[in-house]
Amino acid sequence: MRGYDLRTVLLDLEDASPNIPPGPYAGIIVSYFVHRPLLARLPRLLKPGGLVLLEGFNRSQAVMRQRPRSPYYWEPCELLKPPAGLSLLAAGEGWQESAYRSWAVWRLG
Repeated sequence: MRGYDLRTVLLDLEDASPNIPPGPYAGIIVSYFVHRPLLARLPRLLKPGGLVLLEGFNRSQAVMRQRPRSPYYWEPCELLKPPAGLSLLAAGEGWQESAYRSWAVWRLG
């Protein structure tokens, strides 16, 4: 894609202070990764108007998989409450294919 800078990095995002390159980024994708302490850091990594797209399994899926206490699932309606500095553009929960998933789109500003 011409005119776009695509960077990939390999990091341990569950490290207490991952060395995330400072950005700013037009968008961040969080797919099937749940580490809640990281969410509060997202606004300062984005350009004004930048987007965060999140998706992953919901607590209902955890129960179905017999993992009701696992911290690696989004709680019902959790993605409706973005961190300070971000606003909710769209969100949903429900069955998609054979799993119960949650998703959201947040925007800076």
